[in-house]
Amino acid sequence: MKIKLLTASVAAVLLAGCGSDSDPVVKTYSVQAYDPAVIDMKVSYTCGELTGEADELTTNYKGMVGQARISHVDVVTAPHECEFVLSPTETSRDSSNGKPITTEYTIPQGLAQVDGLVTGSPFTTLIASSLEDGEVYSPEVAEKVFSDLGIDINAIGVSVDELLLNTEQVVQDLQAQEDEGASAIATQLIATANVVSDVIKANPEASPESISVAAKAITEEVIRANPDYPKSETGEVIYVTIPAEDTQKVVGDVQDAIDAGTPTDEIKPDVPTIPEPEVGEPIDPVDPPTGSGGSGGN
Repeated sequence: MKIKLLTASVAAVLLAGCGSDSDPVVKTYSVQAYDPAVIDMKVSYTCGELTGEADELTTNYKGMVGQARISHVDVVTAPHECEFVLSPTETSRDSSNGKPITTEYTIPQGLAQVDGLVTGSPFTTLIASSLEDGEVYSPEVAEKVFSDLGIDINAIGVSVDELLLNTEQVVQDLQAQEDEGASAIATQLIATANVVSDVIKANPEASPESISVAAKAITEEVIRANPDYPKSETGEVIYVTIPAEDTQKVVGDVQDAIDAGTPTDEIKPDVPTIPEPEVGEPIDPVDPPTGSGGSGGN
């Protein structure tokens, strides 16, 4: 299948002032948190010796849910030189279901591109942790991570870069096709992101491979128990939280198999019973502050 990925442009906002045609235009670079979209995460960046934070927490503003903008000119003009870290706050929530988010996400240097949105997610975090010290993002590393997760990039219909840069749009495009195959892939992406987030949080010292293979096995059970995830059979929004001790058991079994020389695609760990899903409460987006044009800290 082939879907059309809508390119997200860098936001451009006018500085408040006299309102003349000569007022300067200030561009900002947008970073989105995705689990799906997460609000109230703090975004920081490191671009060589330059460090700083976004102008705002990831917002719940209409048209930019989960996004935070950065106005520093060096980030706007060369985001590929930057690594981004998205840190949870006490009020961080998955906007699609209200689930508290406590996992930190990383976007590796080299992924972000000029004039486009970049997404920080459990996927980018796994990819970042798979890189050697000093190594920058590459599609080859990303494709290996998705392979370990059991996700077929070719079946999605976009490149791995497109998926990582604007994950939310890719998932929405899949859902909009109203095609059984596309819907199944969207379910797999959402469920995998949810599970990987829980596994990373509970296993901070685990290898990326063991996390990926364990998450694949757990995700398969989540979908088997909830085939319409992230909705129930009756159409309610749901989410599943995997207990830390359960993820640690699966990750440990996977790592033992890896250490024994078993190829990752042959590892089939036992997965504890998946908990019953919780009914979520989607968080409605709000209008941006009056007069700001949704510009955040500008």
